[in-house]
Amino acid sequence: PLAVVQPSGPSARASALDTFPLSLCLLCSRRSDASRRGLPCLASPPLSLPRCCCGDEDKNTDGDGTPLRRGEAMLASAVLRLALLSMVTGFLTVHRSIVGGHGWRHLARRSAVRFVDIGEHQSVDAAAEVLRRGGLVAFPTETVYGLGACIHSESALASVFEAKGRPRTDPLIVHVAAHEDAEQVVDLSPAARRAFQCLARDAWPGPLTLVAKAKSSVSELVTAGSGAVGVRMPSHRVAQALIRAVGSPVAAPSANRFGHVSPTRAEHVVRDLANQPVPVTVLGDDTNTGCDVGIESTVLRIEEPHPGSIVARVLRAGAVTESRIRTCFEAAGLSVDVVGAQVAVPRVSPADEVQASPGQLLKHYAPEVDTFIASERRLSFKSSRPFIVLDFHGHLASLKASATAYQDLSPAGNPAEASAGLFSALRWAEDSAVNAARPDESPCILVPDLVDAAEGDELLAAVWDRLFRSASGRRL
Repeated sequence: PLAVVQPSGPSARASALDTFPLSLCLLCSRRSDASRRGLPCLASPPLSLPRCCCGDEDKNTDGDGTPLRRGEAMLASAVLRLALLSMVTGFLTVHRSIVGGHGWRHLARRSAVRFVDIGEHQSVDAAAEVLRRGGLVAFPTETVYGLGACIHSESALASVFEAKGRPRTDPLIVHVAAHEDAEQVVDLSPAARRAFQCLARDAWPGPLTLVAKAKSSVSELVTAGSGAVGVRMPSHRVAQALIRAVGSPVAAPSANRFGHVSPTRAEHVVRDLANQPVPVTVLGDDTNTGCDVGIESTVLRIEEPHPGSIVARVLRAGAVTESRIRTCFEAAGLSVDVVGAQVAVPRVSPADEVQASPGQLLKHYAPEVDTFIASERRLSFKSSRPFIVLDFHGHLASLKASATAYQDLSPAGNPAEASAGLFSALRWAEDSAVNAARPDESPCILVPDLVDAAEGDELLAAVWDRLFRSASGRRL
């Protein structure tokens, strides 16, 4: 798909085509600043050639190296001609249209991102070697893709923040392959250890991050200087195999641009990280690769306000629910005060406050398109502005006829189905809005208000938390 290019006004019209500031690749989907990336401008070659701007000058191929079919080449040429003609007249809109079936793979090969198919022989071992040498590897988990770095490499940990554009006030979660490996990073009192081990036995491997006092050996880049560290044991077979092959814990936030929609496919990772300078190896394939939970892990902090007195505080809601946590403690005969999570509350700039856990900011999981919460009780929404509806259980079904595009996360009202498909659907909504863009119109995304529906359903409450933050809490 071709990235949207913003409309040009009269002051931006080029006097010569070779001064056009953007390089648009018809095959790899790249949109880049020619001067920054050092890529040739598409206006430089003859306009009749749908040539890739990434350097394949001797052949026109799709992302897998197979010849570009004549019809595709003609379409690419037509898109290019229309784009350049529109630029000269002052109005340029290029849609995310498919030219070749695997453009994101081609994009990976022409950027700082290297794609390694998990089906290839020894792919996990190769990725583990990258981590041991201080590189970054994006890998699938049962929740979302993580961007991993060895916890013993300060330079690798720093590269995680650089690649994502992530503030260092946001801590990283440490991933382990075995229960006992958590002891490498946490410093637990006897009472805290009993609570920690109780939950680990019940929920690991799985989507639960336990936050506790960090050992002094843990980097402040991991803890954000808070003195606490989050650790979890993922259940995804690839994640487990990778961490075992590395031989040490791996720190990993989600493998996307900071604040953007979380990635559940290798394609999402490549598109988010291709235009940043840090080398990243992406371990994945063309499918979902088992991100079946679909939203990030529950984050639970083990606190000991007084010796022997334990409080378990939910910092981020997820698939491991508060009721399951309470049941776990009760079954083990432990007296623990469990404090539930809150749906998003306003936070200051991430540069000003150390976050207790990832996913705490009001704006998070957000498409790069205006997104708003719409209530079914106030569906008098009328606008000439194009809008995309991402619904749940038909809450906004009355807007379907007037929407530019409509998708329901779960027509049957199944929270697990909504959770599994949430981030892919948010990216679909973002792409749909971009495709609907016009020089004089800026599309928006509408998501349903689930504050009432989520009452009494903890997994749906976790989905609602993500939707709320994706819209920065803004309501129509």
